[in-house]
Amino acid sequence: MTLINVSRLLSRAKKSYLSFFNRFPSAEFLFLGILSGLTLFPLPGVQIVLFFTVSRSLYLLDSSLPWRQFFLRIWALGFGFFCASLYWICQAMFVEIEVFWWAIPLCFLGLPAFISLITTSLSLWFLGWSY
Repeated sequence: MTLINVSRLLSRAKKSYLSFFNRFPSAEFLFLGILSGLTLFPLPGVQIVLFFTVSRSLYLLDSSLPWRQFFLRIWALGFGFFCASLYWICQAMFVEIEVFWWAIPLCFLGLPAFISLITTSLSLWFLGWSY
């Protein structure tokens, strides 16, 4: 591949990224949360992704938002992070899948949803300090 083809490919990827996430801004926070959660895997050098995900999420939250949109976006960020980083709890239930099959959706979706509610309420508390 030549350098011109790579630059066209990157510009096309950037355009599609921005066009999708401009329509669904909470989905971008979910995506950034999943990428942030993947940094907990024991791979060398993958933690640099956290710099980009946190800086992008802070950049997007810098604009003035109604508190409900702020709440939804922070919740989506936390939900994506906790879904990607708490996978091992569901993995432990596969030892006796016949007994604990019903608890897998609860621990894969319910536990991250609840924990992200806690972190979102903390962020709203800190948001009150900024005004």
